[in-house]
Amino acid sequence: MSGRSLSSRDRLAARRTFLRYLAGTPVLAGTGMLPLLAEKILADELPTELIESAEDALNVFDFEPVAKTRMLPAHYGYTVSGTDGNETLLANREGFKGFRIRVRRLIDAREADTSTSVFGIPWSNPIALAPVGGQAKYHPDAEVGAARAARAGGHTQILSTMTSRGIEEVIAARDEPVWFQLYPTNYWRVAEALVKRAEQAGSPVVAVTVDRSAPRNMETSARYARSDTTDCTACHIPDATPQQRLRNRGVWTGIDLEGVESTQATGLTWEFVDRLKSATSMHVVLKGIVTAEDATMCLQHGVDGIIVSNHGGRSEASGRFHRRKPAGNRRSSGRKNTDPGRWRFSQGYGCFQGTGAGRRRGLHRQALRVGAGGLRAGGRGAGAQPVAGGIPPGHAGGGRDFGCANRQFLH
Repeated sequence: MSGRSLSSRDRLAARRTFLRYLAGTPVLAGTGMLPLLAEKILADELPTELIESAEDALNVFDFEPVAKTRMLPAHYGYTVSGTDGNETLLANREGFKGFRIRVRRLIDAREADTSTSVFGIPWSNPIALAPVGGQAKYHPDAEVGAARAARAGGHTQILSTMTSRGIEEVIAARDEPVWFQLYPTNYWRVAEALVKRAEQAGSPVVAVTVDRSAPRNMETSARYARSDTTDCTACHIPDATPQQRLRNRGVWTGIDLEGVESTQATGLTWEFVDRLKSATSMHVVLKGIVTAEDATMCLQHGVDGIIVSNHGGRSEASGRFHRRKPAGNRRSSGRKNTDPGRWRFSQGYGCFQGTGAGRRRGLHRQALRVGAGGLRAGGRGAGAQPVAGGIPPGHAGGGRDFGCANRQFLH
């Protein structure tokens, strides 16, 4: 075979043969890898053609190979990368498969109701767009395009601190207030200025990211960046300082950035939460809570809600899927709560079909967030609207196929 390159069909056949060999060896017995290998083998048996439009997609994964062909390698690599060797990211996907749906019958499924309410605000469906920064790398419309998609699908949008566009412009496109995700930095004056701008724009909720307190190692991102020969100087300042990168970006304009070395807060404590609660009338949500102990602390400090998330495996390198719900039997107000899931939200770890959304919805009954997977689906040449507008392809049935016509069955 030397001197001759394999055709794509031959490479696929060789890959399939190798995977079957691995599946048949005793080396991987008991490692938990055999179901994953079986899935890979099955995937190789299926057609691998690229979809031509959003309407052709059967699930979100159908967009990924299209995005890979349309996005710059460095941008694609950054988007799909987890920490280290993607152990936590993969643990999320594998762990999610362990959840099962308890099916109910004879519930009159002719009418489905996917509505809910969050902080007393009605939502037509429980799906929100998670904060994803720098969306201009996906499409020139950036977060404004995502806002139009959210409006079309009736989804709440959470705007990242690292947005490419200003919050006022995004709210105008969404035609209703969006939530604001906060990277607080180590300087109170910066966090306060960002929150005040969001509050003045009409944002009702600030979601403080608490799971990014240190630099991260992203090997997949680094490998893709090495392969990218694009001249990036048109959009990026070589060796730029944090102040140079942020000065004219989105919500950062006009903010005193002296001394800021990172958007993350290495010194974040519960004292910051107390101070933030006193400084704003917005609902304060903590994004990144994954333990019962921290959930209890949230109750003690009057936090209005939590987002159970490990940043999609892109921040912590625990290698762990946080499948257990944080404990707690009181609302943030301290009143007895007969619904311990009432003030939690969920990250869409593995929701790539409607049934997956139903599983996640049952685990965290208030809402489900969809993040970078849905956004990278559009790629550089497509808008977010076809993707976000069709986020719940099997969820539109409201869970009727597994006996859930409305939220009262999600227990």
